[in-house]
Amino acid sequence: MTERDNGTQNPTSELLEETLRRAENGEAAAQCNLGIYYSFGRGVPQNYAEATEWYRRAAEQGDIQAQYNLGVAYDQGHGVQRNANEAFSWFLRAAEQGHTEAQFNTAISYGQGNGVAEDQVEAFKWILIAAASGHSKAVEVRDVVDRQYSRSQKAEAQRRANAYIRRPEP
Repeated sequence: MTERDNGTQNPTSELLEETLRRAENGEAAAQCNLGIYYSFGRGVPQNYAEATEWYRRAAEQGDIQAQYNLGVAYDQGHGVQRNANEAFSWFLRAAEQGHTEAQFNTAISYGQGNGVAEDQVEAFKWILIAAASGHSKAVEVRDVVDRQYSRSQKAEAQRRANAYIRRPEP
């Protein structure tokens, strides 16, 4: 299995060839890495459509980083037509598996009704979960919006967050 690449450096030609070989053989982490290379133009020409295809392959296998990246692609319209419903769907999949940035994006989506019906309690639940995971922006948002919720809304959001955090692993 290849290590996850964050896209900050150009891969060597050997690493690029190895990643491509592994990606074509169905390895999700390699597919996600290849998507990152295409997204950022690292060692290959920047190509959002190609990146999105590799993210999709990995995401469909359950790769949480690829799911998050695919959500970003739909949110930004990178390689695909912008689609808030698809973005939310992929953010939620990654969020439910513990991806902190996806948890924050899920909260924002619920709070703004972006790709999902607006639900302020569910939004606050995901803010609480992301903050508990150490997401610094979620901590800031939690502290600001806490004053905007009623006591019952906060209690329900906390109950939901606690139930989520304490759920048994599959």
